[in-house]
Amino acid sequence: MKERNLEVLESNALKAIEEMASALGNTVKPNARIIVKKSGRVVELNNCEVFTPKDFQMWVRLDSDDGQGMEITANNDTENAGAFVLHHQAGESWGKIFRGVAIIRTEKGWIMEDERIKIDIDL
Repeated sequence: MKERNLEVLESNALKAIEEMASALGNTVKPNARIIVKKSGRVVELNNCEVFTPKDFQMWVRLDSDDGQGMEITANNDTENAGAFVLHHQAGESWGKIFRGVAIIRTEKGWIMEDERIKIDIDL
C-alpha cells in the first residue's frame, strides 16, 4: 500500500478517535462488546469509565466496572494503518485485538471489525 494511502487511513482513525473522545466525554458510561466471529464468544465491557488525555484526544481507554479495559489508538504500521485496539481482563496483561481497521460511526456508537473479530461500542 502506498504511503499516502496509509496516511489517509491513519488520519481517518485519528478523526474517529477524536470524535469518540468528544462524544463520550466524562459523563457517558458506554458499553462495549468484543465478538469472536468463529466461536460466537462475546466479551462484555459494561458501564465503562472513559479516559482520554485532555486536549490530546489521540486515544481512548474504556475501563469497565468489572476491571476489564480496552484501548483504541490510531496506527500507521506499514500495511496496518487504522485503529489499533488492545484489551485486558482484570489482573492480566494487555493483548492486541487487532490493528489496521476502520472505526465506523453508527447511529448507536461505533463499530470496528476484521475477518475474525467485531467490536461494538454503544453510547
